[in-house]
Amino acid sequence: MLPTGRTKCCGGDSSCETLGGLHPPQCGDSPPSEYCGQDAQYALDENVLVCIATDGSAYAECPATALEGQTVESPVTGLVWQRVVPDQLFTWEQAKSHCEDLEYAGKADWRLPSPHEWNSILNLGAHKPPLYNEAFPQMPPPPDGEYKHFRFWTSAADASGGQKALIAHMYQGAVVFLDTSYQAHSMCVRLGNQGQGDGNGERYLQSQSIAGQPIVLDQITGLVWQQYHVEGKTWPEALGATVRG
Repeated sequence: MLPTGRTKCCGGDSSCETLGGLHPPQCGDSPPSEYCGQDAQYALDENVLVCIATDGSAYAECPATALEGQTVESPVTGLVWQRVVPDQLFTWEQAKSHCEDLEYAGKADWRLPSPHEWNSILNLGAHKPPLYNEAFPQMPPPPDGEYKHFRFWTSAADASGGQKALIAHMYQGAVVFLDTSYQAHSMCVRLGNQGQGDGNGERYLQSQSIAGQPIVLDQITGLVWQQYHVEGKTWPEALGATVRG
């Protein structure tokens, strides 16, 4: 599954504790506590992101300095990202054209990422920016030095036909709609040889039932979802249902 970078688990009193990647059902207690099942309790063994040299070989560890032509690949999604991002600011249309015209690392099939693809490289345990800094050590400086203005375009336009598109906010770690004439940064992505990006056909497929419950398969992340939701649960009850269910 896609990592989130969370390293702390929180209780009902808003207190948070670093648990160091304990796997259920331990969750710090036996039997599991009512707050068992949070992201920080699911450690991932695989590398979150892998840095690729200009000759196409993978680094054992990402170099501290990013060089032109290096890329960053996600073993989870198969997406390949620029490691060196231009300082230049773009409108949404300019950002799309920039990526479509880009020749980088010997490839010419670059494009703007979808919001889901952008979210797949966020590190929600980091701040300013919420990224894996070892993979992207030399991001462009925020406009006017203000992180509240530090944003990257995604490929998603306003479905209502308005002059807005979704933009990734590097201060909030979220995607929001802004006018397409806004000036923001652009980081381009392409699908690697084993990728499962949003351009690879239908994302969601209804699959056979598990224990009599219909499920939906997310072909990008490989996650399996219940098709129907259950109402009337508190947060601890919902966590408990996923861990014990």
